[in-house]
Amino acid sequence: QRLSASRAVVGGGTSIIGRATPPGDPTGSGLSTSIAIGLLIGLAVAFTVVFLLESLDRRMRTIEEFEREYRLPVLSGVPQSAARSRNAAARTETLEPFRILRSALDFVAVTRELKTLLVTSAISGEGKTTVAIDLAHAVALTGRRTVLVELDLRRPTFAEHLNLDPTSGLTSVLTGGGSLQEMLMQPLEDVPNLLVLPCGRLPHNPAELLGSARVAELIQELAADAGMLILDAPPLNPVADAQVLLSSQLIDAAILVGRVERTRRDEVRRARAILDRHVVEPVGIVVTGLREAGPYDYNYYRSDGPTLDAEVDARAAGERSGSGSGSGSSGRGSERARGSASASERERRELQL
Repeated sequence: QRLSASRAVVGGGTSIIGRATPPGDPTGSGLSTSIAIGLLIGLAVAFTVVFLLESLDRRMRTIEEFEREYRLPVLSGVPQSAARSRNAAARTETLEPFRILRSALDFVAVTRELKTLLVTSAISGEGKTTVAIDLAHAVALTGRRTVLVELDLRRPTFAEHLNLDPTSGLTSVLTGGGSLQEMLMQPLEDVPNLLVLPCGRLPHNPAELLGSARVAELIQELAADAGMLILDAPPLNPVADAQVLLSSQLIDAAILVGRVERTRRDEVRRARAILDRHVVEPVGIVVTGLREAGPYDYNYYRSDGPTLDAEVDARAAGERSGSGSGSGSSGRGSERARGSASASERERRELQL
């Protein structure tokens, strides 16, 4: 076999340059090169997964996205801490976003009529009822007579927010179970300017009921007596109830409520298309569920010192003790105490206004 191989080599005109030897070191790249290549591949896979997740997740995450999709300005942003409680009386300390919303609506009212306001959203769960209640609370604190009506006849929640009787309200007035004045309730004792008309018992035909002439007469009657009438309507996309209300000439404007990390772009576009087909024009958006901005959020300006209300009480107590220890008669002392008590009550009322 060797002779045959040598004959083939000699006859083919080839020559042996060198004989092969087994390598002494492992072939391929080093450890650092392998780590760098692995990191690059891992980053590429991670960026690809993130891009796919972002493209599949259609939820709205920023205020700018709401403004771009709705083609409306954002009037106010409500942080998560402002809506943690389901009791409206417990949210009195977190009304600052709704005071901002009230001021924005006052600027809108300079150029157009804004006495009857509809509050709605694209889908349920975005916080429209909380916005309607707290906005009515903030408006009523200015001294304006504010009427809040619950027109969500499918999933009413006023009874939970305001501790009201869920069996009487708007439907009782429509069916003759009571007069309008009897059904109007004052849920907050310290806010006498706020009147609420809850839903009442649920009807079997809410869309037809909201489109009836009787509901239009009630809205007209309430708007004539109120400084501001706020209507809490159902969401736009799932049912036709709010669309019936958007066709009414009695409603001056509407505001949309959207919630970050919940509302999707396709839902917003569908709601915007519904708004474009109806008479009532929206004036802006309220974005809920925002994360706190750190030390410069709404709570930054809350004072931990003594309040004016406590100062009034302390001053009245001091005047009563001084009048009791004075050398005057008891009749003058009691009269002076009553005067100081009435003065403190007047100061407290002025503070509320």
